[in-house]
Amino acid sequence: PNPAPVTRELARACSDMIAGQVLDTLGGGSDEAWTDASNSDRLRRIHLGKTGALIRAACRIGALSAGIGEDTPEFESLSEFGLDIGLMFQIVDDLLDVEQQASHVGKATGKDRDAGKLTYPSILGVGDAKSEVRRLEADALDRLACLGPDADPLREFCRDLAIRTK
Repeated sequence: PNPAPVTRELARACSDMIAGQVLDTLGGGSDEAWTDASNSDRLRRIHLGKTGALIRAACRIGALSAGIGEDTPEFESLSEFGLDIGLMFQIVDDLLDVEQQASHVGKATGKDRDAGKLTYPSILGVGDAKSEVRRLEADALDRLACLGPDADPLREFCRDLAIRTK
């Protein structure tokens, strides 16, 4: 593939990831759109900027490498799939921080709560956060319909992310 679009995707993802990390670390920004946003909107923006941007870039770079043009419905579907599973990954991560023992997860748990960070379980509650995971999984899987059976590995990946316990 032409390296320019791939390089552009990677640069965009890195920039978005850094912006999301800054919002997460510093607690937000001073712009009116941020200060007027609900906690749910803030958290969504942070996670879409961090994990969502990186996974979307992986999907878009994969599409470009497979010869899927940027102006095709397939490219858009893969882009949205990446955002959906990026957000889903973060919600599951928030749930693991609340529900799992550190010995099972392999990292410290409860640290988000102790730090007073916004998380999906703290905003929505555990049950609604789990419902959001199921909704995002369904949306992500629906986005792959236009790709037929060639997207089966992505479907399996999505399902695995939705039920991971580590």
